[in-house]
Order: sequence, then structure tokens, then C-alpha cells
Amino acid sequence: MVTRIDQNQFVVMMRFGCLACMLAFVLPAHAQLPDTLLAGTRVEVEGKGAGAGSIRAEEVEIQSQRGGKDTLKGSVRTVDPASQTLTVAGVKIVASDATLLEGPDREPVPFSEFQPGQRLKAEGVFGQDGHFTAERLSVRQEKAEKADEVAFEGPVQQVDPGSKTFTVFGVTVMVTPRTAFQRERN
Repeated sequence: MVTRIDQNQFVVMMRFGCLACMLAFVLPAHAQLPDTLLAGTRVEVEGKGAGAGSIRAEEVEIQSQRGGKDTLKGSVRTVDPASQTLTVAGVKIVASDATLLEGPDREPVPFSEFQPGQRLKAEGVFGQDGHFTAERLSVRQEKAEKADEVAFEGPVQQVDPGSKTFTVFGVTVMVTPRTAFQRERN
């Protein structure tokens, strides 16, 4: 029998023959966005794909410095060799003749080697045009169970405390009670 319900826990009284015990169950707190998470703040996010253009954040590191290389890791969804573009986590990545293209052993490869389903790391700059301009694209050797995992580092574009989301690279990052926030590791 439930004997007490508080905001974040409930207590259950159970009787086993002549033995009685009480168990307290703590419910997860409601998802919250930290006050330090603002547009322009640089973050590193790890999470899992949650539909087109969104991820469910597992870890968010709030960084103290601005600037730096933007990075994006995830599974390639589409590839267009003619325009040298591909998409990862809903982000359009544009390569050029200056982009360093690497295979799984860091060997140089042509753009035509990139295929849907491969794990990829992109380094470059996310621009005002909504595209990620790649300076380096590297195929990653990772296990199949990581197919829906996404990680990126870049500036927050927008914060919506009401829906407990923020945007990086045009991707909506959803925060849950299990999302772990931390300050930059030094």
C-alpha cells in the first residue's frame, strides 16, 4: 500500500507474513536547463537521434571559452557525390577540394568512398547559411550499436526553456531528467 506521496518520491508499505517493510522510491527530477546555457555558449553534446533534426541529450558539457573548431560525429544518412554533400543528424555537411578526406585508417580517400550508414567525424565551421563547411571528414570504425549516437561541439543558437530544448547546428537538443550537465573539464 502506498503510504505517502511527495513531489519527488513515494513510499510503499509492504507486509510479508509477520515482516513489514517500507520502501521509498525516488522519482527523477523534472528536466531543467541550467541558467548558464545561453545563445552563443559553446557546448559539447552527446546523445541519441530522436527523429528528423533532433536528438535526446545524454550529456551536455558547457564550455567556458568561445570559438574553436565545430565538430559533428554520427552516422551518414545521405551522400551526394556530385555536390560533395552529405547529411549527419539532419545537418548538411559540405566538402570542397580543400577538405581533408580520411578513411578508417586515416588514409586519404575520394569523396565517393563515403556511404550511408558509415560513422563519420566532421570538423569545420557551421555557417550562417545553415550548412556545416567541412575542413576534415573522417570515417570512424565504430560498432553497429552506436548507429543512433550523435556527438557535436559548437555554439548554442537558441534556447527554449519552456520546451526544455536548445539548438546547435540547427539540431534541436531535447533535455530529459537523465541529461547530465557539467562544466568544462580542464
